Amino acid sequence: MSALDLQRRSLADPRVISPLPSENRRGIIAIFICSLLSTIATSSVLLWLTYRLVFWRRFYTRYPGNNQFIVLIFNLLLADLHQASSFMISPAWLRMDQISAYSPACFAQGWLINFGDVASGLFVLAIAAHTFSTVIMRKTLRHGVFVGCVVGLWIFCLVLTAIAPAVRGRYVFMPTGAWCWIDRKFGDERLYLHYFWIFFSEIGIIIIYPTLFFVIRHRLKSSREFQGTRGMRRPKFNRVLKIMIIYPIAYVIISLPIAAGRMSMMSGHSPAMSYIYASGCILMCSGWVDSILYFLTRRRVLEADLPTEVGSDSTQKCDVGYHSSPTTGGGLIRAIDSRRRPSPVFVKNSRTPQTASSSTDNIIDPVELSELGQLNPLTMVGIPHEPARVAASSSSSSSSSQPPTGGFPAP
Repeated sequence: MSALDLQRRSLADPRVISPLPSENRRGIIAIFICSLLSTIATSSVLLWLTYRLVFWRRFYTRYPGNNQFIVLIFNLLLADLHQASSFMISPAWLRMDQISAYSPACFAQGWLINFGDVASGLFVLAIAAHTFSTVIMRKTLRHGVFVGCVVGLWIFCLVLTAIAPAVRGRYVFMPTGAWCWIDRKFGDERLYLHYFWIFFSEIGIIIIYPTLFFVIRHRLKSSREFQGTRGMRRPKFNRVLKIMIIYPIAYVIISLPIAAGRMSMMSGHSPAMSYIYASGCILMCSGWVDSILYFLTRRRVLEADLPTEVGSDSTQKCDVGYHSSPTTGGGLIRAIDSRRRPSPVFVKNSRTPQTASSSTDNIIDPVELSELGQLNPLTMVGIPHEPARVAASSSSSSSSSQPPTGGFPAP
């Protein structure tokens, strides 16, 4: 049964589909199962993340909420939860054997679908923009500005969703097959309050990530650091690239079928209801897919070093001067500002398990990151921590006529 056939079936009262055709019932059940899995997965991950953020002192040496990538993933999962929870209303349609615009559940479902779809797409795009800015431009927003942008993004999604009922009234959300959403006769509202932002996110992702990938590849090929190591760091960096693109690839694959179907309906070519239900099921998988992706990559984005705020401008350089990672000799490699004299406290802190780093969460070594952008006046200093090498360094510095300040080995 096509969407047009379903519309003719409800000519007596276009605000009600009753009784539900068997195909609609099967579609409602399938979408509900997928959304239930996503609701359980996203709720579990959000509760787990919230627990870690509240009781962070039990797990980390610094507050993980300052990490911008963690905050963006948290908000993406929250948007996925809104999207998936919209179909928790579906059992009510099965129980009543009808979908009615007169029910408050219809308004709630239409609101959650529009709000969740737009928020999910924009936060995936925000992750892409954050990755590009951090890795290529070597800049991140200051914490206060970043929080303001996140709050502003939620307010923007809220306003977009509220415009339709504010302009068209309560019954702007009508039965559209297996769920309630913006009525077909309000094509402009569908386009500018939903479709446009979904495609805007997808196009932005498609532009950002290939650009990011090829720019990094070009810089690696021209990098002397990577040319002489026989792939010593390249395998790790390849894993980093995969982590960077995995979220947007998943989003594009999941959202494209339903977006294509809706655009086809706007052009007057109504797809079969089976296609709409299948694409709806795929879309409802985004919650548990993002949850699984987070758990597969969480050690790189949660249990690594955390960012330090510097500067007073609206943006800040990624502070690689406070970044630590293992060297090939088993020590720590740190970026030290050559204009400042290191102190013994700095040397002591450099040996702690977790120190402050850039918002990329230690997924890229300082040497790797320095090859992707300008390092400015920062100098890389190796700090070994094997007992034998420490002893050798101490004896060498004691025999020198001018021992180095702060316990660093003489150059």
